[in-house]
Amino acid sequence: MCAGEIGVVCRWFAMSAVIGEPSSMRSSMKRDAIWLNAPCHGYGRLHSSYPFSLEVKIPRRIEQRCLRICLLKTLFRFINPLMAFVLKSPIHWLVSFQLMLLVVIGRKTGRQYEIPVSCAKLDGVYVALTLKANQWWRNLRGGPCTAVIRGERVACTIHIIDEDVSSIEQNLRALINHNPLDAPFAGVRLNWRLKPNEDDLRTAAQRHVVLRLGLPGSSANTTPSS
Repeated sequence: MCAGEIGVVCRWFAMSAVIGEPSSMRSSMKRDAIWLNAPCHGYGRLHSSYPFSLEVKIPRRIEQRCLRICLLKTLFRFINPLMAFVLKSPIHWLVSFQLMLLVVIGRKTGRQYEIPVSCAKLDGVYVALTLKANQWWRNLRGGPCTAVIRGERVACTIHIIDEDVSSIEQNLRALINHNPLDAPFAGVRLNWRLKPNEDDLRTAAQRHVVLRLGLPGSSANTTPSS
């Protein structure tokens, strides 16, 4: 479950809690409701500026997905700076066979961010994925991007797929086949042959976007054929 889905669940609980209140208060209470307790404990408590409190039971499936996302975000907060350093260093070969570094400039802030992403080279194009809930990939729209690939900083053309779910699923399957370690990070289970679960792939495709990067001088097309 991504952050957006968690927000939807929280708003749904808030709406359910104020059904019995006067209509003049419903929108305000729904707007002011705040999710205070982490869902990892199995229960959530809603509060508002009104005398209102509700404790609800979180379904175990949602609880587990929330916990996994919390752990992954904490893990990446510590790992990403280390990976960025390694990918720009002479020892990049330790991880650059399956990771690259995207250099992203914030459109509003102008700040530069370095985002390590798992990638695979498919038909001459580097393919990477990230969650739709992440905001940084939106800064790559409408222009070239800069990446550090195998220790070299290069300007790339980029094509972003965020609506074609079937194409996202196809690229996700190819990325997991290239590197099965990406499967748990995408929320996809593998069987004993390391093949991805089809139901998990369809679900994960709805939560991810695909980034297809072409190198300068390459004749490969970053836009996948339909």
